[in-house]
Amino acid sequence: MMEELIEGVRWAFIDILQKENDWMDQPTKKRAIEKAHAVLAKVGYPEFILNDTYLNEDLKQLGFRENDYYGNVMQTLKFIAQSDIGWLRKSVPRTEWFTNPTTVNAFYSSSTNQIRFPAGELQKPFFWGKEYPRSLSYGAIGVIVGHELTHGFDNNGRKYDKNGNLDSWWTNSSVTAFNEKTQCMIDQYNGYYWEEAGLNVRGKRTLAENIADNGGIRESFRAYRRWVDENRGGVEEPRLPGVGLNNNQLFFLSYAHVRCNSYRPEAARDQIQSGAHSPPKYRVIGAMSNYEEFRKAFSCPDSVMNRGAQSCRVW
Repeated sequence: MMEELIEGVRWAFIDILQKENDWMDQPTKKRAIEKAHAVLAKVGYPEFILNDTYLNEDLKQLGFRENDYYGNVMQTLKFIAQSDIGWLRKSVPRTEWFTNPTTVNAFYSSSTNQIRFPAGELQKPFFWGKEYPRSLSYGAIGVIVGHELTHGFDNNGRKYDKNGNLDSWWTNSSVTAFNEKTQCMIDQYNGYYWEEAGLNVRGKRTLAENIADNGGIRESFRAYRRWVDENRGGVEEPRLPGVGLNNNQLFFLSYAHVRCNSYRPEAARDQIQSGAHSPPKYRVIGAMSNYEEFRKAFSCPDSVMNRGAQSCRVW
C-alpha cells in the first residue's frame, strides 16, 4: 500500500511539473523529471533485520550485563560510532539504510536522493489500513511522502543532482524564477504571529519545510484523486459513518490531524528561534490557504483559510 502511494505521489509531482509549472525552462524541467524518477524510496526496515545469522554476527562484540546500565549504554554508543567510522574512504551505496525502523519520522537525504519511511511512522494517525478510507492515508502519510519528495526540489535539495552530488543543474533563469516564487512564501509565513511564543514565524528560516508542505499537499491530493479514478472507476469511497464529511474534506482533516500539538511558551519560543519547521498550526493554515482544492472542498470565502490572489506556490 505504501509503495502504491509513493508511486502515485511521484507521478503527481511529475504531472504537475509537466502540466502546470510555467516558471521553469525546459532544460531544467527535463533534469528535474529525471531526478524525480531517480528518487529511491525506502519503506519499513532493511531486509537484514530478518536475518538472525547476520544480526548475531554483527552484535557478537557486544556483551550486556543486567547490573551495568551505564556500561551497556557506553558500549552501544561506541559500537554505533565505530560503525559510522567504518564508512570512511568507502563508497556508500545509495541503498543503505541510515534510519532505525522504530523511528516515528520520515526523511529525505539530498546526498543519496533517497526518501525514507521507517516502520515507526507507518501507524495511525499517519498511516491507516485498508479498512479505512484511503483519503485518510493520502491526507496524512501521503502528504508526508510528497513533503519528503519535494525536499529534493526545495531551496537546499535543488542544489543536488539525481545522484546526490552537489551540482548546479539549474539554469540562471530558472533559479531567478524560483527565488521570486519562494519570496512570496517567505513573506506569507513572516506574517504569521504565534501567540504561544509571542513571536512571528521566521519565513526564511522555515522556507525549505514550507515549500515541502505546500508541494506535498498538492501532490498527495492529486495522487488520491487519480487513485479514485483508476481503482474505483471514479466512484467516491464510502463516507465514514457519523462524521458528515466527504472524502475530499477528510483528506484535509487527516492532514490537519497529524499536526495537532501543544506547546509550553518556552518550547514555542525555542521552536521559532531554532526550529526548521513552522509551528504546526501554521503548517496547516499556510499550506491549505494557498490551495484551491481546499477552498473548493469547504467552499471557503476569502479569509485566513483562502488567500485567493495572494496565494503562494512553488511546486
